[in-house]
Order: sequence, then C-alpha cells, then structure tokens
Amino acid sequence: MTIPGARRRLSRGLVAVLVTALAALVALTGAAFQLSRSYADDAPHVSVLATSTLRAERAYLVDCSHQPVFRPTSFTVTCGDANAAIESVDWSRWTTAEAEGTATYVENDCDPYCAAGHLREYPVEVRADRVSRDGSAHVFRRLVLTFPDRHPGWVTGGRTTFDVDFRESGA
Repeated sequence: MTIPGARRRLSRGLVAVLVTALAALVALTGAAFQLSRSYADDAPHVSVLATSTLRAERAYLVDCSHQPVFRPTSFTVTCGDANAAIESVDWSRWTTAEAEGTATYVENDCDPYCAAGHLREYPVEVRADRVSRDGSAHVFRRLVLTFPDRHPGWVTGGRTTFDVDFRESGA
C-alpha cells in the first residue's frame, strides 16, 4: 500500500538535505581558502628592487605589482581595491629626493556600492617624497595630493597623503 504524497515529501526532504550539505561545503571551502590566503600573504618575499638592476641615480615609485616605475604617467594609489589613481601625470621635477607634477585624481565614489560606482575626477598637484633606499635604488614612499579647486568629500583642507610603499617585505 502506498501513501499518497509520501514520495513527493521524501523527494523534497532529500533535496533540502542535499542543498544544506552543498551550502555547508561551499562555506567550508571558502573559509579554507581565506585561511590559506591569509597565511600565504604573510610569507616573506624578496624585494624586486633588491634583485633588479636599477639606476642608482634615479628614484622610483613601486606599483601595486611590486615593480619599480620611473616617472609613471598613471599610478594606482589604493592597491587593495584599485578604486583610486592618479592619471595623466605630468612630472615637472623628478630627483632622488622628491618629485612634483600635476595630474588628475580619479576615484570610484562607490555609490551605491563600488561595482556600480562612478568615477570622479579632480585636478591635483602631486608630490612624491619620503625616500628610502632599497639596495642601490631610491624609493618614494609617500604621495601628497593637493586639490587646488574641488576635492572628494573625505579630503580635509584640500590635501591628503597616500602611503605608496608597495614593496614586498624583505626575506
């Protein structure tokens, strides 16, 4: 004797169990990936600058992929999300102590969220400074942006700084 609807209830119950198991597996896999990623990020690296043949009389910025760049025409200042950069950079002065120029600061306003945000542009004066040595190379570790006109709402006093020491840690 069969009970009407029993097969349908069994199938729905089995589907619910399978969906729950699959969701748990996906969550565990994501947690394991995040855990392994965080340990991998803390592993020591050898600096690209220490192993590269760079000209000692030049100073460099180090980009998000840890590569030295000389007088870049564009430069990402937020490597984690790449939501801010300076573009169309015109360097008027570049020494081993300091670099100065003008550029356009481009920022994703992340409104309503970053993937759907809009790029906003602001004219800026750029200064690279806080030089350190890495092997024989001079490395700029800070960018100072001065907004002569309008600026993003989070900027106070028309000026902001970015730590741009994107070198990998030495081993």
